[in-house]
Amino acid sequence: FLAEMGKSSGELSEESWSEALNWTCCSLWRGDGVPISTRLLELVSRLMFRSVGLCTGRPEDFRRARWDLLTSSQMVAAGGDAIVAFSDVMVPGLTELGDYPPVPARVYSPVGVDEKDVLPVLLFFHGGGFCIQSAKAKSSHDLVYTLVKNLHCRAVSVEYRLAPEYPFPCGLRDAYTVLSWLHSQHKQQQHTDWKTFAKGQFPVKQLLLCGDSAGGNLALVLSMLTSQGLDPDNRQDPRGQSMREIIKHSALVYPALFEFKTASAQKEGMRYFLPKKMHEFYTKSYMGGDKRLLSDWRVAPLSSASFKGLPDISVISAELDPIRDENLLLIQRLQHEGVNVAHMQALHAPHGFLTLPSWASD
Repeated sequence: FLAEMGKSSGELSEESWSEALNWTCCSLWRGDGVPISTRLLELVSRLMFRSVGLCTGRPEDFRRARWDLLTSSQMVAAGGDAIVAFSDVMVPGLTELGDYPPVPARVYSPVGVDEKDVLPVLLFFHGGGFCIQSAKAKSSHDLVYTLVKNLHCRAVSVEYRLAPEYPFPCGLRDAYTVLSWLHSQHKQQQHTDWKTFAKGQFPVKQLLLCGDSAGGNLALVLSMLTSQGLDPDNRQDPRGQSMREIIKHSALVYPALFEFKTASAQKEGMRYFLPKKMHEFYTKSYMGGDKRLLSDWRVAPLSSASFKGLPDISVISAELDPIRDENLLLIQRLQHEGVNVAHMQALHAPHGFLTLPSWASD
């Protein structure tokens, strides 16, 4: 099987790609969640990403691979089932701030809940290195669906713009636009009878920010912006303090923090599902080639002088993840500055494990 993958030279069919992904995710761990062989896991992940062109570092290969992944991945249409309903909306842009266009998003709600019922709201940002993935992709959708089902909350999953076509701060601006939209519904709730609300709107009283990988970065930076009363362009925003008051928690799943000098980042054998060239391409693309942004906390949060004033934070890290140690550095900083933080490390798990078929159900 591995030999056939190696001979494919970048031409895996849709069926073969799906087979390779599912076989890798489901067969390389024993029943107790321990990898059968970390060396085999490393080899298979490298072959997988090389076969679809995601780790060559060449923009033309990346764009083709991203299109192939989106078209071969199962995209979930709006709808629902007997447990969770979900629909697609277009969040109005913040034209008064500049380049803050309308943002597509998917809204989830437990079936049987009235639009006027007050539930916690999960604001979710998918991962993908700021360059790939979609709120409608099955892996992201299944994760949000599971959270809504188990937490009995509403959720809004954001289809933010992706690099390299839209580098920083485009994705962050989109995240802020959707946060502002939810905040406006919170403010309207305080002064308006719910019978006058437009269809698709709902009360927002408690907000949980959540994201995996790149999405974890966006969730953390949003918390930092609102705590300082700033917008994504580092300008004062009078809504900031009021936004901060409704954000009760941030859940960061192996958040990308752009800290490359840690031991786990330097260890080549840790790069399961996050090959070095691909990681470098994501970084360069999101920053638009401007390395100076590595010292900007809106991109690399660990460069911030302070984390004081943030809401409670939960961090999930993965043992076999090249960005594991930067996650641990974040936890140390948060604890040192008095932020209430909880941490769980998933043993024997690679980067991105929460959206892999063999882990999602757990």
